[in-house]
Amino acid sequence: MRGIKGNADTGVIITPSSFTLGALVEAKPTQNQRSIVLVNGDLIVDTCMKHEIWVRKCELPTLCTFSDSDLR
Repeated sequence: MRGIKGNADTGVIITPSSFTLGALVEAKPTQNQRSIVLVNGDLIVDTCMKHEIWVRKCELPTLCTFSDSDLR
């Protein structure tokens, strides 16, 4: 991304998964280099949940469990 020609000063890489340690280190900003923003799957899900993008809240039924004393 940093070597791509153009006037943009920021690059964005998006993955539904996660980034390797090497990618995270490479993306850290340094002087006189194009900034790289990494967006991983967790950030995508968190953002969608927070802003209700493609997400609809619904009520779930009450779940019941038996305690050990009830099984004796």
